[in-house]
Amino acid sequence: MLLWISSGDVNKSIQSKSWPITQGQVSDTTRTGERAILPLVIYSYEVAGVIYTDSTDLSIPGFGSRRYRGQTASKVLAEYHPGKTVSVHYNPDDPKMSSLRPGLRWAPLMRFTVGAMLLMAFATQALIACRQKQI
Repeated sequence: MLLWISSGDVNKSIQSKSWPITQGQVSDTTRTGERAILPLVIYSYEVAGVIYTDSTDLSIPGFGSRRYRGQTASKVLAEYHPGKTVSVHYNPDDPKMSSLRPGLRWAPLMRFTVGAMLLMAFATQALIACRQKQI
């Protein structure tokens, strides 16, 4: 399941580099999470006369000490303050899907890698169990 879900994230990340760009505006920012502190940036943008609102954690890794994660989130939020004009890459086939940082990022790639590793571990265990039954 993790592999299937994360493959969509990886695909979106790769495709987002070629999406059209429009200007948007940051409407709010906050820190989310207690253990994995992440920045959350909420922004709005317009495509073909329709205003969309989206949010992102910018795929910031949620590991390291609590202090380090908090510092990282604070730095990112200082960069994306409310009222800031941002370049929004949006999916031309589904404009409500957007990205502030297009391209492959750490978080989707890591989820995909962990899913692939779990699938390989499960397949290896199943293969070992089948071979042991044949002996």
